[in-house]
Formats: sequence, structure tokens, C-alpha cells
Amino acid sequence: MMGKREGQRVVGSPGPRRSWIIRHRAGLFSALLSSSLLVVAFPPLGLSPLAWIGIAPLLYTLARRPVGAKGGFGYGLLAGSTFFYGSCFWVTYSMIHYGGLPVWLAYVLGIVPAIALGSFWGLFALVFTAIVRRLGQYGFLFAPFLWVATEWGRFQVTTIGWNALGYSQALHPGVIRLARIGGVYGVSFLLLVVQSALAWGSLRSFHLSEWKWRWTWRLIGLGGVGALVVVSMIGSSGGSRPPIPTPHERGREFRVLGIQPDIPIDALFDPELQTRHFLRLMATTRSALATHSEVDLVVWPESPLNISLDESPEVLGMLQSLVREHGVYLLLNAVERRPPDEWYNSVAVLSPEGEVIAEYEKIGLLPFGEYVPLRGLIPWIDRLPALAGDFTPGRRYTVADVGNIRVGSFICSEAAWPEIPRTLTAKGATLLIEVTNDGWFGPTAAAEQHLWHAILRAVENDRPLLRVTNNGISAYITGDGFIIDRTRLDEFAVRYWVVPRSSGRPAATFYTRFGDVLAIGCTVVGGIAALGAAGVATSLRSVIGRR
Repeated sequence: MMGKREGQRVVGSPGPRRSWIIRHRAGLFSALLSSSLLVVAFPPLGLSPLAWIGIAPLLYTLARRPVGAKGGFGYGLLAGSTFFYGSCFWVTYSMIHYGGLPVWLAYVLGIVPAIALGSFWGLFALVFTAIVRRLGQYGFLFAPFLWVATEWGRFQVTTIGWNALGYSQALHPGVIRLARIGGVYGVSFLLLVVQSALAWGSLRSFHLSEWKWRWTWRLIGLGGVGALVVVSMIGSSGGSRPPIPTPHERGREFRVLGIQPDIPIDALFDPELQTRHFLRLMATTRSALATHSEVDLVVWPESPLNISLDESPEVLGMLQSLVREHGVYLLLNAVERRPPDEWYNSVAVLSPEGEVIAEYEKIGLLPFGEYVPLRGLIPWIDRLPALAGDFTPGRRYTVADVGNIRVGSFICSEAAWPEIPRTLTAKGATLLIEVTNDGWFGPTAAAEQHLWHAILRAVENDRPLLRVTNNGISAYITGDGFIIDRTRLDEFAVRYWVVPRSSGRPAATFYTRFGDVLAIGCTVVGGIAALGAAGVATSLRSVIGRR
């Protein structure tokens, strides 16, 4: 029975408005599905093929449902925030174990950076939604440009480029070869091209009556060809093997000894423990040099030892004795003070004569780990200390001449700064070395994700890259992105790596020479598209319609 009417309202009928969750259930589901697919595409699970479809559900929903600007931003924000919270959950480890925070509070605070980074996904979704509302199906053409623009913009604004979509393909050398042109953002662009086509095809399948069948078959054929290309690229990368040096090349080999000492983070706060582990590291190095008689360079990782060559003459003397005795170069992490009272997280290189021949001071500091951002702007934030110490960012890119090899070294989180290894390579580095300490994040996915970022740096510049870490994962990565050797996490290890010497200076890749021109171009296109979505696109659509 119908309820009795009172004016325009029906008495006894349910309210005219459904609950917010019911009305938005499709959008919420798509946002959470996209974020979930991408979380499992990255370590610890590392199901990287899912990154080829992860964004498609979000794109499909944004294009199919009549969502406004707020709705588009909200769905994108939800997807991005849950992705960063789920894939970077390991940030809570150091808060709990070394920051002294309760577990519940650490996980609550972890929401803040996740939302900050996820807001860039929200911006992407907002602009994409506006363009699709103006241009209809043609809006999908702009999705790859918008995605790369927001990924690159995220790094420019926050200095955090962690887990950009292109990193998901780090273990597929055939795919990430594109990074030699566009960097990691070029790989992201490719992923979005495929997913835009997938979402577009799925959307049109619900409206076949509006299409002639020949266009449907063309779309299916195009998708099939694209899938074959992607599969062949991945298949060829998996079946390929790095080149084996010829006997002539073996005569020009460069031999490196990498030490992974697995020093606990607690040593940072205990001078006695520091001394004990330093002596152990010295003894391990001497023993390894006695085993491997032909060594050109010894590499020590970033570690909690806080070695200072300027402040500790006794330590410097012991290191000089080591290199002179064995006739080797030594590259190590050091903490140095410069007037008036500035501290730098740095890398120093000692020659076989015991001289400090090069120093690189870390440029890309880690927010809240090595400095606290927004000091002086937010009153209470001045009271927060940086977890590993307050450092000053360096300003010079240093390339060290180690024999006839030119070494460009960088430190820890700088593996997620494409510009730093690129600049070192442009200045002549023929070998890249990363020293790092992922012990702050314990037995989590952080170390594996960090390795994936380093792989892209090697491929972008077509240079072999050696990772020497405190507690894992140390690795030898070729310029093609192959991992020749790697250690396990949380183990004491010594690695002897042989790197072919280059005959002359290797050619620079397009990315090394021109940097993020693809990302900048995508930002320009995305900006024009955003302006068009605000009003100019109406005339563009009419022109396209007439054609």
C-alpha cells in the first residue's frame, strides 16, 4: 500500500536519499580495488604484472559514472592514500623501535604522509574526470600525460618519489629499457597507455549499439597486438642473459670488495658498541683482502658507526694503515662537520697512499630521518628531532677517479632521486655505487623496494651499479637492469664483484643527456588539458565532432 501523502512527501515511505556509502559504493570499490592491485604489485608480494591493470578500475569508474570534481578527487585520494599506506607500512617500524612511539600511535601517524602523497592521485582523478566530462572518450588520451605529470609533480613538491608506478617493473629489463629515454616516468607512461586503452575498451563494451561492429573488432585487435608486444618484451627480458666478458675484456676488469657488516641500529646510540663493530669491520676487511689478493676498491656501507675522518684522527690513521698495507682504494660512509656547525652525511674515498681524494656530501636528505621539514613555519614541529640526526644538504656532485674507473657514489634514499645518479653520470661516472642502511626498517619490504628503485637508476644511465648495504640487500646490477648477485636481508656478508672496465667513456643515454624532458612535456600537456577542461575544451570537442 502507498503511504498517505502530506503535500509532496509520502508518509511511511523510505527517505528519498540513500546513504552516502550506498550511493558511492561503485566508486569506493573501484578506488580500493585499484589501490589493492598496486599494493600487491610491489614488494613484499611483488606481483608486478598486476601493475598493468591496477589503475584501470579507477579510470573506468571516473569515466563511466557522473562524478563531479569533488567525487573524482575523493576517489583518487582514497585510492592513493590506501596505496601509499599499504605499500609503505614499513615507515612505522622505525617510529616504534627507535622513535619510542606506541604501536597504535605509529600506525595512526602513518596515515598523514599517506594522505599527503595520495592527494596527488586525487589531483590526477580530478583533472581526468573534468576532461572526460568535456571530451568524452577522447579524455582517455590525456590519462598517461596527467599521470606522469602528477607523479613528477609529487617528487618536485615533496621530494618523495617513492613507488612511482614505473618501479613496479624493475625486475623486467626488457620493459624498463624505456627508462633510458624517459626515466622511470617513461615506464609509468607506458603502463598508463595500456590501462587507458583497457578502461576505454571496457567502457565501450557497454555501449556496443552505438558502435559499428568493425570498430569493435579493430579495438579488440589493437588490444591483442598491444598485449603481444608487452608479453614479448617481458618474455625476452626474462630469457636474456647479461653478456659474458671476453678474454680481452677480462684483462680490463675492475675488482670490488663489498662488505655487508649487519651492524645493529642500536650502535648509533652506544659508543662502546660502535667501537666493537668498527674493529670487527676492520678485521673482516683484512681477512677478505687476504682471501682475494686482486682487489681495486673496498666499499663499506652507510652504517650506524658515525665514522668521522676529521673528528677522529685515530680512526683515520687505522684506515690509512689498511689501504697502504693492501694497496687498495676505500670508499666509506662518514659523518663530517663543517664550520660553523653544519653536519653532513657523506661518502669519502681514500687512495692506496692514504689520502682522502674525494668527498660527496648527501644532497637528497630524507624528511624526518635526516632533517625536519617546515621548521620555522609550524611552531610545534621545531621540537621534533630528525631520527638519524640533523644534517645539512650537500651542494656538489663529486666523481672520484679510482684507477682508470670514474666512480659516482650516492647515499641511501638518493636511489629514489633520479636526478642525482643522472648528474653524476653526466659528469663522467662510469660506475655508480650506492651505500645504504635499511636497518632502520627492520625485516620489512623497505629493502626490496629500495633495490627496485636502484635498478631503475642503473638502467636510466646505462651504468653498472653496486649497492653495498649495512644489513641487505647488497647487489651488483648491470646497466641493462640484470641483478648479477644479491645478498639476503639481515645477514653478515662479503661480496667480491668483477666489473668490466669500459674502453673509453661509455655513451650517455638520452635520459642522462636530457633528464626528465618526458615528464616536463607531460606536465605541459596536462596543464593545457586542465585549462581546457575548465572551459576551452568545449570548442575543441566541437571541432573533433565535425571531423
